[in-house]
Amino acid sequence: MSKERPLILVSNDDGISAPGIRHLIRLMKKLGDVLL
Repeated sequence: MSKERPLILVSNDDGISAPGIRHLIRLMKKLGDVLL
């Protein structure tokens, strides 16, 4: 079984300063590598 972390793409049409996007990224980093 591979121990590689999945790559998670976070996309938001409101931009990176939208409320909650940083929180979402923080949560997703627990599951894999995040690309914003």
